[in-house]
Amino acid sequence: MAGVDRNVTDNEEVLRIASLLLSLDDDGFVSDGIKINASIKLAEGKKLIDITSEELKVMLNDAGKDQVTVDLAKMHLNDEEILADAKKTAQDILDVEAKAKADKEKAEAKEKAEAQDKADAEAKEVQAVIDKEKAEEEEAEAKAEQDKLDAEMAVAQAEQRAKDNQISQDYIDEAKKLVTFDDLKSENMSESNITTDLVFPTAFENNVRVTYSSSNIKVISNTGAVTRPVIGLDVVDTSSSTNVTVTVTFSHGMVSERVKYDLSVAPREMTEEEKLAKDARVVAEQAEAERVAAEEADKLATEQSEADRVAEDNNETTETTEATEDNNETTEATGECSDDPLEQLLGGKPAC
Repeated sequence: MAGVDRNVTDNEEVLRIASLLLSLDDDGFVSDGIKINASIKLAEGKKLIDITSEELKVMLNDAGKDQVTVDLAKMHLNDEEILADAKKTAQDILDVEAKAKADKEKAEAKEKAEAQDKADAEAKEVQAVIDKEKAEEEEAEAKAEQDKLDAEMAVAQAEQRAKDNQISQDYIDEAKKLVTFDDLKSENMSESNITTDLVFPTAFENNVRVTYSSSNIKVISNTGAVTRPVIGLDVVDTSSSTNVTVTVTFSHGMVSERVKYDLSVAPREMTEEEKLAKDARVVAEQAEAERVAAEEADKLATEQSEADRVAEDNNETTETTEATEDNNETTEATGECSDDPLEQLLGGKPAC
């Protein structure tokens, strides 16, 4: 106030201004602030702070007010400081309470948010369990439904296969009636005396497939061609028939069936050409045998000659060794030796 510290209440100028303001206050209570009635007016160009004591008395007299003394103004100033401190203390208390309330509300809000988050998480977990159980239930139901459909499909397929197999079997049975020995024999009269080619039919109705397999294709081929064994070449005599099994396989769809025919192929006599060929083969085989025998004899003679030569060489070596030993003995006895080859040869003297 008036350029003086707010807490200084002994300053004369401060006390004068305080006395002036308190005197002009409308209700005389400074706790609610200084309120000056609008009827109190200053002279034109005059400031409130410049009013003298006499001018104040006239203004107060005109307004029906008493002048507040300096001592009373000082007391009011001190009371105002106490009030201000009380207000500040009260405001501090209010601020603390407000902060405590705000902190409490914040903590409650946080706790509430955490509780809500926890509740949401638990609800989410529960919902996840429910969704999982529901998905598993739906999956189980779908699997059960699919298993049911698969079972029904399997039954339907089995029934259809049974029907198809029965149809195939009926077709095969009809085809089998067309493949008896009478159908295969051609000019042959008996299964135990096959002498000519057989007939193997392959074309049948309803797409029945028929194949033939021979246990000896050199005698009966898979197409029915017969090659009779030759007496004197393949077999010993006319009683030596060759047994062959022909297996006929009937197939249609998934069904197949086999029928076997045990046949005996009779041998035949050699033709003149075969006899000549056989004789020529025998002569050639004999000649080859003789050639091989001669080569073997030559080989043995050569080996014997070589053995004799080696034995003779060994005998000569033995005789030379014995003569040398005798000469050595003579030399040792006489102590004589010679550098003359003739003396060494005739006189039996060893070389010096």
